[in-house]
Amino acid sequence: MTHVRQQIREAFVAKLSAIAIPNTKVLKARTHKIDPVDGPIILVFAPSENSDVSAMGKTPPLDREVSISLEGYVKGGNTIEDELDDIAEAVELVFGDDPKLAGLVKSIWLVSTNMDIGGGTDQRVANIQMVYKVRYRTLSHQPSNSIQ
Repeated sequence: MTHVRQQIREAFVAKLSAIAIPNTKVLKARTHKIDPVDGPIILVFAPSENSDVSAMGKTPPLDREVSISLEGYVKGGNTIEDELDDIAEAVELVFGDDPKLAGLVKSIWLVSTNMDIGGGTDQRVANIQMVYKVRYRTLSHQPSNSIQ
């Protein structure tokens, strides 16, 4: 089995791979050099998680809250900020329609969105970072099984 956190990342990748932005590449983590020349790229990774014991006992349940960071990269001209907003809209719609990831988690919500545009007028590159918080629950001795 895989840790629920990994299952969540994989569910994010699967959902994002199906969004309606042509030629979008969705990758888990940052394992390759980023070059958005062939279309938008979205990276998915989980930089942090907090947990808390929600009941006492030999194998107590843990209430967990993982941050899922999505970084989108695009290359373009005068409409580059619009392209970032298109990515944001598509991402928000996909998780708004399934805020429990088919029962894997308790809740998902967007906590921040940041954009950055750089480069000259001919070779402008922009990125968007969207951070989602995801709440889920496991038993302390079964991190690969989500419980409600």
